[in-house]
Amino acid sequence: MTGRQDFDVTIAGNGAIGNALAIRLSHDYPDMRIALVGSKLRPGCASLAAGAMLNVFAELEEGSLAYPTARKKFDLAVQASALWPAQLELLNARLSEVPPVELKLGTHVVSNAVSDEFDDLNFQAIIGYLREYGERFREIDPHEIRGIKPIARSRPLRAILIDNEGTVSSKHLHRAYDEAFSRTRNISVFDTEVDSIDASGTWKIAGTKAGDRIASRQIVLAAGVSTQTLIEQLGLESKIPRVVMGVGAALILKSTTAVPEKVFRTPNRGLACGIYVVPYDGNYCYVGATNYISPCAVPLPRVQAVQGLLTAAMEQVNSDLYKAEIHKTIVGYRPTTMDTFPLFGETSIEGIWIATGTKRDGFHLSPRIAEEFAKCLNDRRQPFGGTFVPERKLILEVPRHAAIDRAVTHVISTAYQHGFTLPHANWEPLIEDAVRQKVLDAYERSGMSSYPFGIPPELLDMYRYGHAGQNVAALMADEAVPVAAASA
Repeated sequence: MTGRQDFDVTIAGNGAIGNALAIRLSHDYPDMRIALVGSKLRPGCASLAAGAMLNVFAELEEGSLAYPTARKKFDLAVQASALWPAQLELLNARLSEVPPVELKLGTHVVSNAVSDEFDDLNFQAIIGYLREYGERFREIDPHEIRGIKPIARSRPLRAILIDNEGTVSSKHLHRAYDEAFSRTRNISVFDTEVDSIDASGTWKIAGTKAGDRIASRQIVLAAGVSTQTLIEQLGLESKIPRVVMGVGAALILKSTTAVPEKVFRTPNRGLACGIYVVPYDGNYCYVGATNYISPCAVPLPRVQAVQGLLTAAMEQVNSDLYKAEIHKTIVGYRPTTMDTFPLFGETSIEGIWIATGTKRDGFHLSPRIAEEFAKCLNDRRQPFGGTFVPERKLILEVPRHAAIDRAVTHVISTAYQHGFTLPHANWEPLIEDAVRQKVLDAYERSGMSSYPFGIPPELLDMYRYGHAGQNVAALMADEAVPVAAASA
């Protein structure tokens, strides 16, 4: 146990967001004393477990940008893309032993016949949004893509190359941050975790598992899913959308043959992001990723997740991967809120800030979040115009009928990508009706059936089984009036 140590800012969490913020603050304010608290092992860290794709347009679905808050969040991702070169330049300038971190640009997005028409719609939507934003891409013959060898029934039907989307090695990036911080005089790193906060005075005291007492005027909670525990400890759980775990399983394979030279992926499908492969040196590759929303930790990958990834990789990417070795299995926790929108800003407890709830976007958004928070911590305004302020009503802007249709589409897409087939007797309407009834049941069980907005599809089970609970009831949007009253 150590005595009290005083700083200007404490950052709880050393994932992509916490690290990006620390280096940005140290650069913009050289005299600022910064405490960065987080285990070097980073257990459950979303960014360390990620394939670390800098994919923005490749993540879009049909209708993704039809609503204002979703559009604003997307625009932040577009802005983040432009900041990555400068972020890496700032980081690399502080390195000596760790090699410079580099962007590896180029992403192939393919549409194949494995799923249903949802893939076609999302693929075309990606192209439409690329054109709308003037982003450089080109449609290519799938046979041009080196390193792929799908089985016949899973071959790509269409493909595009997005020039300015790609990847950064998350493991390399975190190693680089660790070295950079060791060489930065105004950053003190604590290899432990914040487990308590005394926010009663002007100085906020962060207590750690190692017994440290870290005092500062401002604390930024950027600890991913672990932020929820600190929110509850501060007594703010009824005011802030709950953070749950988007459990993602992934694999690192050692191939005996070629792997794709650039990021290779399908559009989003079935409540997740399809199948994707990120190439590593030495014929290693990252295969990801599943998504299972859970209220609690799931530390080991489920058999179904691993089986699904391996099958998809062998059938949709390269059939020669049957000879590959499973080098590593990975599980990470994407911090996901009960409306899927992030938590950015200062709470009602002066000096307590939150930067989490980014779902699978935190890694890519980190330079933009760091840039904004560095300014806002200084001039005490809410980031991004207050749109994502932590203490807020739920942002549920998709009309209920559209959200239900989207959920039905996602569930059926999930079935098809896992080998679902139907007999030739007009079964599609029967299956759709059955799935729709299960979705409506989730609305009924959760008490959401009388409201004019919908549940995000990936959170249906959280609502169905009561994990949303009182948090959602307390945070209904102001316009959340019963349908009967709304139409009266």
